[in-house]
Amino acid sequence: DCFYLYEEAKIRAAANRLREDFAGADFLYSIKANPHPLVLKTVLSQGFGADGASLAEVPAAQAAGLPPGQLQYSAPGQTQRDLAGALGRCILIADSLGEIDRIQSLAEAAGTPVRIGVRLHPDFAFSGEAAAPSKFGIDAAQFFAQVARLRALSHVKICGLHVHLRSQELDAGVLTRYHARLFGLAEQFEHVLG
Repeated sequence: DCFYLYEEAKIRAAANRLREDFAGADFLYSIKANPHPLVLKTVLSQGFGADGASLAEVPAAQAAGLPPGQLQYSAPGQTQRDLAGALGRCILIADSLGEIDRIQSLAEAAGTPVRIGVRLHPDFAFSGEAAAPSKFGIDAAQFFAQVARLRALSHVKICGLHVHLRSQELDAGVLTRYHARLFGLAEQFEHVLG
């Protein structure tokens, strides 16, 4: 028989080290990394928020005691059922302008204002060159051109920015330059949205 053995003390120690090494930062645990209820509860008990990539991860985070404002649900191509099932239970991350409009319609019908984040596809690539087209996220220029309309939506408040261009990069120089560009985009986002 095969089994996995997780040591709670090691999980807690790793979480503490991360918080110490990046003092002042807030962290989201990617539930898809390990959704086991006891692992999830241990990580979240260390003050982490969570990122859900499927609708099933939303109630899993809630069962582990995470409040809606600390859970982000960011899955590309969310169906109407996904959006309706997550509405009011987390911060939805919209992957397209059409998805923002669908969230607005659902929230208006439910009579519930919601906070959302938006996934943007910036005008730069991970290594700094010009961006290639992507099937994920709203083109940043397109988003900024629509800000006035989006700010006027009655049941949607945009409260966050989500960008993901690549995983598994370990070169500190590449990461530093990438994050500098991200902070520039975040400052523009904050300025434009007020």
